[in-house]
This record gives sequence, C-alpha cells and structure tokens, in this order.
Amino acid sequence: MTSPNDRSATVRRRTIGAMATALLGGLLFATAAAPAASATTVSAVSAVQAVPEGLSIAITDGKAETVSGASTTYTVTVTNRGTEPVTGELVVAVPSFVTVEKAEGSHLDKAEAAWTVTVAPGATERRRAAVTIRNIPATEVRVNTLATLYDSADRSRILVRATDAKAIRGVTDPAQTVGQKPATVRSATNDPMVIVIAVSAGAVALAVAVVGAVVFRRRRGGAPTGS
Repeated sequence: MTSPNDRSATVRRRTIGAMATALLGGLLFATAAAPAASATTVSAVSAVQAVPEGLSIAITDGKAETVSGASTTYTVTVTNRGTEPVTGELVVAVPSFVTVEKAEGSHLDKAEAAWTVTVAPGATERRRAAVTIRNIPATEVRVNTLATLYDSADRSRILVRATDAKAIRGVTDPAQTVGQKPATVRSATNDPMVIVIAVSAGAVALAVAVVGAVVFRRRRGGAPTGS
C-alpha cells in the first residue's frame, strides 16, 4: 500500500516533468521561428541598393537667358562611367508657366516628359524636350527646369539630378549681386558738384588759416616784454 508521502513525491515529480516539457517546447519553438525572422530582415536589407558609381546627368538648351513667349528645346545627357548598366526613369520637369510641347518617345504631359532609359557601361543616352515659355510671373527670377534619373522601381529614389537655371531678360539676377560690394561711383573733374565741394573746402581752409593768424598775433601782443 502506497503511503501519503510516496503519493506526494509522485505528484511533485509529475509537476516538475510537465514544467520541463513546457519549457523545452518553448525553446524549440523559439529556435525554429528565429531563422524565418532573420531571413525576412536580410531580404529587406538586400532590397536597398547603392547609387551607381560613375553616373552623371546634364541638361541645357544652349541659351543663357529667356523671355515670355520663347520656345526652346532642352537636351538631357545621362552618362554612365561605371562598370554596370543602369536602368531608370528619366524625367524632365518644367515650372508651372512652361509647357512641354514635344518629347519623342516619352510619356508626355504638360508639366513633364518621362522616358525609361538603360545606359550601358561607358555609354551616353540623350533625350530632348521642346517647350514653350508662357507668361513668366513677375515674382520669378529664374526659369528652373529639372532633369532627374529615378530608380526604375522606386520614383521616390533619385539617382542623379541636374537643373537648368535660366536667367530672365530684364530681371536682376540675385546670383550675380549677392556677396558683391557696391561699385565706387567717381565723378568727373568737371562735375559741378565736385567744383562746389572743392570751392567750399577751400573757403573753409582759408577761414581756419585767418582765424589762426589773428589768434597768434593777439597772443604775441599780450605777452610780457623782457627787462
């Protein structure tokens, strides 16, 4: 016949066994789940790509300034000096007062032209966009046209970008005046203002000389004579 002490010991052994089994099961579950979480993290990191080496972009229409009503054609040049081909979405974007009229081979609307381009290693790709500059607002000091090459899979990621910042005829360009000292204005020698200032300066000098002479003579006249 089993004593009460033996039954208590059996209960304790069963309880400890159940706890050990539960603990071991939890550890095995955590170990099995860990590789899946690690794989997800690695795949997320590998999706982030570096900006390609040796990639550059330029945009120009060959003109230094523009006016309202002008028409021009911008040429965008993408150069790949790297060792791998680069594919991206090339976009020319214009200000609100400019309209893109034509851009062969592009997806076109009034505000921009977009192409999908692949630039081979050591190669150059060029695209052109013809635009019309309508009435330029009085608040504008430059006509800024952007050329951007975006990641083909993610337009929020810029690979390279350039700007054509064109001067507006008749508008003072802040870029040419900021940081410069005002020029010294010199009057000609026959300028009436110069003559008046010179005569006035001469009269003042003469008056100072006369007053000095009078004071000097009075001091000498009032000085005591020697015995």
